[in-house]
Amino acid sequence: MRILIDNKHEADIDLENGQIKAWWEELCSEINKADRFIYSVSIDNQPVYDLFDKHIENNLINIDELNVQTKTKQESAIETTGAISDYLERFIPAITELSDHFYGELTEENWGTFSYFIEGLSWILQSIEFLQVISDEGTSAIHTKTLQELSKIVEELEAGLEDKQFVLVGDLMQYELSPVLESYKEEITKLEM
Repeated sequence: MRILIDNKHEADIDLENGQIKAWWEELCSEINKADRFIYSVSIDNQPVYDLFDKHIENNLINIDELNVQTKTKQESAIETTGAISDYLERFIPAITELSDHFYGELTEENWGTFSYFIEGLSWILQSIEFLQVISDEGTSAIHTKTLQELSKIVEELEAGLEDKQFVLVGDLMQYELSPVLESYKEEITKLEM
C-alpha cells in the first residue's frame, strides 16, 4: 500500500489486519507532534472523514493508495469557524419557526423537525468544543463562555421536555438559545476578520 501524507509520498508498506491499529496510532502521533490534525483520508481517491482506521481495516486487501490529508490548528479553526457561522445563518431563524409550534398543538412532523434541531444543536456544541480545544487563550474564552451558556440551556430544555412543559421549551428556544447563538455568531464573525 502506498502511503501519502498531504499528497506527498511517504512510504510503501504491507500491513495485516492485526497491525493496523498500532500503525494508525503511530501515524496519528507523528501528525499530532507536527501540530497538525487529520482532516480526511482518501482510500484510492475516495475521501473518508471519520472512523479512518475502521475504513482502512475493512478495505485493507483492496487498498492501493492511502492519502492522509492534514490541517494546521489555524486552518482547522478557520474552517470550523466558517462552517459554524454558515450553519448558524440558517439554524437561528429555524429556531424561531420551530419554537412557535411549542405554543400550540405539536404534530408528528414538528417532533421530526425537533429531532433534526437536536442533531444540529449537537453538531454546534461539538464544533464549539473542538474550537475551544484548539484555540489560544484569548479566543478560547469566547468558546468556553458559549459552551457554559448552551449547556445550561440544554439542561433546561431536557427538564422542560421531561416535564412536558412545552411552552417553557418554546420560550427557552426563542428567548435564551437564539440570543446566545446570535451573540456567538457575532463574536466568531469578528474573529474571522
